[in-house]
Amino acid sequence: MYRIKMKHPVQLVETVDSKGNEIRIICNDAKVNAQEISDLYRNRWQIELFFKWVKQHLVIKKLYGKSENAVYNQLFLAMITFCLTLLMKINSLFYLS
Repeated sequence: MYRIKMKHPVQLVETVDSKGNEIRIICNDAKVNAQEISDLYRNRWQIELFFKWVKQHLVIKKLYGKSENAVYNQLFLAMITFCLTLLMKINSLFYLS
């Protein structure tokens, strides 16, 4: 067995999925503890579904800011715009019938 010295340290997280299968996750974020990594992995499907919904319903062609706050603000504005547009469509259908 060879030991390779890595440039950036990683951590190995061993967890069990909902079906009882053992899963090994390698993570390079030393600030996050093993429980958080395990929880993120378990909830990954919900995260993927959220981003799929964002891609399908919100019109975000470009992120204008690079900070975390700027990205959150742009996502919130896109969601608010989506909801207002949906409410306008519902109201116009109500008044037309």
